[in-house]
Amino acid sequence: MATGCPICWSRPYRNLALPNATAAPAPVVENGYLMLTLTKRAGVHYTIESAGTLAGADFSTATTTVLLDNAIALKVRDNVPVGSGPSRFLRTRVTAAPSRRPPAIADPVKR
Repeated sequence: MATGCPICWSRPYRNLALPNATAAPAPVVENGYLMLTLTKRAGVHYTIESAGTLAGADFSTATTTVLLDNAIALKVRDNVPVGSGPSRFLRTRVTAAPSRRPPAIADPVKR
């Protein structure tokens, strides 16, 4: 039984519906601030939030600064310098991007 994809046979099958922990972006400290950079995928909307605790209600985009946001990448910095207080956390919210279908055209009136 083959363990790779039918085209190349060199890579194992991967269910794209499941999270891939090895591909998850890791936060880094840059210029004294916690930062997160991720590669975007088409059809997906990303929001990076920061907080001082892991409580879900504490996370906010109001405590972050977007440094780069284009079709390829998103880079966000926490506004609280590292070492100036308690722990800081970043999280990424991932949702389906809104559809960009053209507006519906009304049916012509029959006479």
